[in-house]
Order: sequence, then C-alpha cells, then structure tokens
Amino acid sequence: MNKSRLIATLAFVFLGITMITVIVYHYLFYYEPIETRIIYVDVIVPVGNTVGFDVNDTALRFGHVPTGGNSKKSIIIENPNPYPMELIPYSSGNITPFLSLSHYHTILQPDEKINVSVYLVIPNEAHAASYEGYLGFKFYRRPYLAKYINGPPTS
Repeated sequence: MNKSRLIATLAFVFLGITMITVIVYHYLFYYEPIETRIIYVDVIVPVGNTVGFDVNDTALRFGHVPTGGNSKKSIIIENPNPYPMELIPYSSGNITPFLSLSHYHTILQPDEKINVSVYLVIPNEAHAASYEGYLGFKFYRRPYLAKYINGPPTS
C-alpha cells in the first residue's frame, strides 16, 4: 500500500469515527425543549416613591417599584413527567437587566416541585418608565439523567 492510499484510508476512518461520535452525542445530550412555559413580566418605575401592587395569576406584575427598590415574587414549577427534566430559564425585554432568579439550570426529578423566586432590583440610576418582558422556562428531556432518579450509585 502506498503512502497516499494509507493517508486517505486513515482520513476516511477518522471522518467516520467523528461522524459516529457526533451522532451519538446528539442523540444522548442534545434535544430541543419538549415544553416551554412563558410568563409575562412587567413593572412601572414611577417618578417619586410611589409603591403599588398587582396580584395576577397569569403574569408576574410587580406593580410600581421606585428606583433603588426591589421586589420578590415566587413561581412553582413542577415536573409531572416520569423522567427527569432539565429546566433552563431565559428572559427577554427591557426588564431583563433587573431580574434574577433563585434557580438556574436545574434538574427536576419526576413529580418534583420547586419554588423559584424571581427577584426584581431597580437601580438608583434607572429612569422612570414602564419596563416589561417575558420570563420563559424551557424544559428538556435528558435521557442520560435517568440513572440519577434514585440518587447516585452507592458502593
């Protein structure tokens, strides 16, 4: 076998192994979200120190929060499925810089519920305005997590 044929064969084998690795990795670790939950979020930063509240079960409405103020709301997230789910939150809109969460990139076991706190902090330099956006939660089914349903193996 000459040298160029050997190099071509090795390149073909390397390409084949790379393709198989990518396919297996994609199957085991990458999935599109099987569910996405989106919650509308809004706040009004008033001129002065006015404070107001808005109770709503379809949106997170923080009402009026003055500059330098903060507020906290809670959301219960549940995994009703018989398999573990990976929860990844995201947000959009001009309210995003003011939001933070108690849980990021969380694994929910079957039938598990968690209480996610949503914190809103309005800095002193924020302009009086209406801020709004969306807080979303993407749920991914992760088959490789199934082995952790009953906890890590014990020796």
